[in-house]
Amino acid sequence: MYIELPFLAPIPVGNEVVVQSLERPTFFGGWEESEWIVLDRTTGIVWSPCTVPMGLTRENFHSHHLGDHRRRRPNVAPTLGRVVACQVSTKGIGETNHVVTGLTLAPLEATAYR
Repeated sequence: MYIELPFLAPIPVGNEVVVQSLERPTFFGGWEESEWIVLDRTTGIVWSPCTVPMGLTRENFHSHHLGDHRRRRPNVAPTLGRVVACQVSTKGIGETNHVVTGLTLAPLEATAYR
């Protein structure tokens, strides 16, 4: 599985991660997919875009309130994987450039979450 994160997340190859898809409200009252948050299970670091409130930790990753403008996608289970490749790059030129992180994940065997 490959995901491209629109933020800096230099997760070392070999680390186990949990990737949770988020959604944001639409103008017409519905919800649409927006971005991801990532928990590095090996180090305990949570990686997220600036639109997600601070305060996420390993312990509250699945339950912490994300504010009124973000929520975890209902009925979409988090993805567990082991990082097999990580590329951090910039996109754009000059004042419009921004950092992106490409993660390639291998599936993990079913184990108890720690």
